[in-house]
Amino acid sequence: MEKSGIDYATLDVFTKEKFTGNQLAVVHIPETGLSQELKQAIAAEFDYSETTFVEKAKGEEGNVWNLNIFITTAELPFAGHPVIGTACYVLSALENENQEIVKGAFLTKAGRVELEYDPAKGTAQAAIPHNIHIHEAPYLKNDLKRLQPSVGRLPEASPVVSIVKGMTFVLVELDSLDSLQFVNTTPYHVNTPFDEGWGDSFAACYLYYKLPSSDSNSRNVRLRTRMIESGLEDAATGSAACTLSSYLSMVEGKAGETVKYEITQGVEMGRRSQIFVDIKLDGKNKVETVHLSGGAVQVMEGKLFV
Repeated sequence: MEKSGIDYATLDVFTKEKFTGNQLAVVHIPETGLSQELKQAIAAEFDYSETTFVEKAKGEEGNVWNLNIFITTAELPFAGHPVIGTACYVLSALENENQEIVKGAFLTKAGRVELEYDPAKGTAQAAIPHNIHIHEAPYLKNDLKRLQPSVGRLPEASPVVSIVKGMTFVLVELDSLDSLQFVNTTPYHVNTPFDEGWGDSFAACYLYYKLPSSDSNSRNVRLRTRMIESGLEDAATGSAACTLSSYLSMVEGKAGETVKYEITQGVEMGRRSQIFVDIKLDGKNKVETVHLSGGAVQVMEGKLFV
């Protein structure tokens, strides 16, 4: 008797080279649906930093899908590399003989995400939902030293920034690439006081170093980064890249301008990733749009039996 199963694929994201970038599992939700408990169990079984569950959205015209994003222990409202990886996967599968830009959208817990896929380049771009909030209390050096005792020079205070409710990062600027090399995973969680109404959030450290810019007006910014949370280092973190880019643009940019960021992450893990973020500021120096882009390459496909 032939077994039926649930289709899935795995991809390496923010790369065009297999076995680099950040791993992602994409699971097709069957017509019978999947319970929240089963989605969580499947995500734990893959044991990747994130697993997505995708299905065509009912009542929506065009290329629109419902997208659920899970880490091994919880569901996330939004995450960057799952959005880019899943977008490359589902949009590249659509017939497109003329190699024209393919448009679509994901419906996520953080809101609707508009998508574009460029078949010629093999890259996807996502208009990221955002509600940038800089928390009043920074993360202090003594607390950071507990997480990163091997890093010699740490800032006295680091901003705590949420890109949406439920997704928060401590943004730690380091003084050199050498300092970035000494970053390690930690058994401790990031414990920081959130502003009222912003609690119950995923929180992690995003450590970065600004590389010399090739643009004299500094509107093209190059960064090297590492993302650390308890027991985990992530090879590519789109949500953190968008958070950091938004914060830097608000602090260092000029009203009305667009700043482009090229972020390299995962080098120390042997999974080099290239993340691209464009931030447009409005006339009041607030973030108007956030566009995240990158490539992905499929590695495996198969069936889940549950």
